[in-house]
Amino acid sequence: MIEKADLSDGKKKYRCICKDEMDNESVTSIPWGQLIVTEPTTLQVPRIRSGSREHHYKIGQSIELYCIAQGYPVPSYTWYKQEGTRMLPMSSNRRIQVVRSTLLIHKASKIDTATYVCVANNSAGEDRTHLQLIIS
Repeated sequence: MIEKADLSDGKKKYRCICKDEMDNESVTSIPWGQLIVTEPTTLQVPRIRSGSREHHYKIGQSIELYCIAQGYPVPSYTWYKQEGTRMLPMSSNRRIQVVRSTLLIHKASKIDTATYVCVANNSAGEDRTHLQLIIS
């Protein structure tokens, strides 16, 4: 993830690394890619890039749920845990951390099985995505 990209980032080459959440193996892409960086000129409502909506982990694993949005000004992020019709704001504690756009859960347990909602917000509007977390 490139945060706060600037014009110099467009002069570099990049590769993707995909990591399997179940066995921690990773694969690096063979072709290199280049980032195209442009200056925003108007307000842009955040748009969350969709990834996998359902995540399976085992009890005791550490979890990273990502929420990446594009918008201008740069969006801020809020995570919620959905319980029925209620949305409970997630806040950092000993086991759970909210770090910018990422929700980290250490030592997952069955009580973490739920739908989590990420809201990306800026002065132009907001977007949200629902991620189902299943712990077994």
